[in-house]
Amino acid sequence: MRGICIVCEFQVRGNTLEELDESFRLHFENNGHDSYFFIDKEGKKIERDISKL
Repeated sequence: MRGICIVCEFQVRGNTLEELDESFRLHFENNGHDSYFFIDKEGKKIERDISKL
């Protein structure tokens, strides 16, 4: 699956949401961003805010 930063459209790939969270953590720490979206299996865009995790 692919995740995309809502603010700057930085992209990462991972097999699970946990992998996406971990991949974005450093990006968010360095850039002050805190949420991304991913496309679920049904094609829906889902926002995820890791500052709340």
